[in-house]
Amino acid sequence: HRALFNGESLNLWLAFYCDLYGAILVLAVCVFAVTQRTQLGAAAVGLAFSNTIQMLVFYTWTVRNLADTISLFASSEKIGWMATKTPQEGEALYSADGPSKDAAAGKTIVAVGDGGAPEGWPRRGTIEFENVWMKYLPSAPYALKGVTFRLNHAEKAG
Repeated sequence: HRALFNGESLNLWLAFYCDLYGAILVLAVCVFAVTQRTQLGAAAVGLAFSNTIQMLVFYTWTVRNLADTISLFASSEKIGWMATKTPQEGEALYSADGPSKDAAAGKTIVAVGDGGAPEGWPRRGTIEFENVWMKYLPSAPYALKGVTFRLNHAEKAG
């Protein structure tokens, strides 16, 4: 929620400065109308006020849409970066030569290739973890520490 809060704070800041700019424009029209009251008629001053307020609305709308567009482009750029530059988890433990020294210390599970599940894959069974210690990277702290559990057929976890 921290990113959402920052985004909303920036929108409020942007709205404040757009309104401040509009107030300065209205003040300028007021000063101009008072100083030129002998040469300007009521219709010209009313038209100036009307155009200033419409310009304020258009200016605020344009700036908000521009900010949203820039934000959307940045988010799609970030997704592209994450899709191409983020390393895969298995690369830290496995290479073309096999498991690394850290992975060889205990039982290792190697991912199955592209073939998917074999034909006779059981439709019933249990999952059993006994004293499982796991970390995401060799330098990272353990995410699982001595986890032991058993899931029987048709049981749900979580």
